[in-house]
Amino acid sequence: MAEDAMILARRASDDALSKLQNGNLISRRKKNVSDRYPPEICGIGKCGLRSLFNALGRLAFQQKVSSNYWLLHEDTSSSKLDAYIYSLRSSLPFGSSMYYLRNHHWIFITQTYFIDDSHRWKIQDFSGANLVLSAMEEDQSQMKCVECIRLCKPCTVSPRKSGFKNKKCDGCTESKLDCLFCPPLVGLSPVVLAKSCTECQKAHQSCVFGTSSSQCSRCSKNAYSCFFAPSRQGSRQDHNSSTEKW
Repeated sequence: MAEDAMILARRASDDALSKLQNGNLISRRKKNVSDRYPPEICGIGKCGLRSLFNALGRLAFQQKVSSNYWLLHEDTSSSKLDAYIYSLRSSLPFGSSMYYLRNHHWIFITQTYFIDDSHRWKIQDFSGANLVLSAMEEDQSQMKCVECIRLCKPCTVSPRKSGFKNKKCDGCTESKLDCLFCPPLVGLSPVVLAKSCTECQKAHQSCVFGTSSSQCSRCSKNAYSCFFAPSRQGSRQDHNSSTEKW
């Protein structure tokens, strides 16, 4: 059982690294973490504690452990440990976050580094990296709009009424906000997306992605915000959401 969990965790870790590097969201140069882990949080099944150590720093982590001694007990269930780490995420410093990839592996990210266990990689696109990791945490190939990511809620669409096509997710429909998606467009979209971003549509141009996967070339060159909106053209399948386009 422990071996299966280790394989799944390693697979999630390798997949995240591949997505981030192929999208030019982090560097390809790997470095060791700057602070060595205490022996009690080394080993299989303790990636959550190591990510928490990176997030809090040595002193704050030791204070947490001293007031929550059960964290280091061998008989503490993984579900209890994961629930505790989840509860701390909202109190992390601005510009940092922890993600539980596919319900198997914890990682930590700041605006400077992506940290996975004993290694770190320099961040090249913080927003894009967060979107990829957020999608992987869902343990589903499900995209989320900007508003649903901000509110940390599922991005879902109720069955459409006969004769009408969904233009927004349920959350954006209820709040009367535009339903916009940021690239990289990873996984399945709850709505059919247009082929080009909103800025390229205004200019009647097709989107072209170069070295960055978080902005098309035109938006990057002109410092525009690159968003994809639901398609407005009938039932045409603009975006093949079952694959990763970038």
